[in-house]
Amino acid sequence: MRRELAKWNEAFPFRIFDDLDMDIEKVRRNERALMNEFKASVDIEEDEGHWMMSFDLPGIPKEDVNIEVKDNVLRVWGERKNEVKNDSYIERSFGRFERAFSLPKNAQSDKVDAHFENGVLRVVVPKVEVKEAQKIDIKESNEGFWNKMLGSSKREEVAE
Repeated sequence: MRRELAKWNEAFPFRIFDDLDMDIEKVRRNERALMNEFKASVDIEEDEGHWMMSFDLPGIPKEDVNIEVKDNVLRVWGERKNEVKNDSYIERSFGRFERAFSLPKNAQSDKVDAHFENGVLRVVVPKVEVKEAQKIDIKESNEGFWNKMLGSSKREEVAE
């Protein structure tokens, strides 16, 4: 069995630092991407009859914004597209966004109204009056509950 010696590469012990530099650069790129990720800010106000939500969506056309209510959850999503085509200095954020809000029991989710103007999406969720629990009176009866529920025809059949 013959073994050959591998040629010594003088740079080999230091190649690990090259790999480390590449990993650090990947982390930095990801951090920059996260810093530039678009986040839709929202203000929520409440009065006696409504909840009003105002979303700041500057630079996003109405056609790129979506709203839906499903299973009593209000979702707003869309995308702010990157307009810069090269590696210029960029401070503005862009990308997809999504916000979801669980609506309370007294929200009238089938009557949600939305308006978009000057980069602000305003969503109005009307409230509906929630009925309080209804107290049920308990009655006394000599006939018995089951007899009353079964009716007189069943009592006659049972008697025979």
